[in-house]
Amino acid sequence: FRMVAVATALDVCYPGASSSSSSTSSSSSSSSSSSISSTKKGFDKARARRLKQLHAVARSLFNLSKNKSNDAIFREEGILHSLLELLSGEESVPTTVSTHSSSSSSSTSSSSRKNRVSFPMSILVYATGTLRNICVNDDKNQKVLAQQGAITTLTDMLNATVHAVDRIRTADEGK
Repeated sequence: FRMVAVATALDVCYPGASSSSSSTSSSSSSSSSSSISSTKKGFDKARARRLKQLHAVARSLFNLSKNKSNDAIFREEGILHSLLELLSGEESVPTTVSTHSSSSSSSTSSSSRKNRVSFPMSILVYATGTLRNICVNDDKNQKVLAQQGAITTLTDMLNATVHAVDRIRTADEGK
């Protein structure tokens, strides 16, 4: 039961961790800037709260992954996929596309685009450690991760981390 609750929490916390759009309209420019400022503060607090929750979920999953008897549960509950999605640094955002055919009828199709998401290093470390723990002794988990492109995902995450550190280092040198 605890594993299912943690998996559900991961699915709930992760999508909201990068929400970045909000719109506010006002007739006066000073009122508009103050309401945007307060909206931004509210967003920052909500994002910080969601990241704190995600950190707690990632830590709980890591702790649960230390018990070998949970390895199959991670696979069966789809947690492997959720962890890989988190580590990919991409979030699917559903979009609706309206298409018009030559017979004047319109149809709507759904697609998704990817948003870049950045997480604190501790969340990435817990997620990576969880994957490591659940694959050490479970061949089925290893196969599932291989089929889902875990090597590419982890390589891309490491490259993105290195580039982010380089950008920070370059910015610090420019000051």
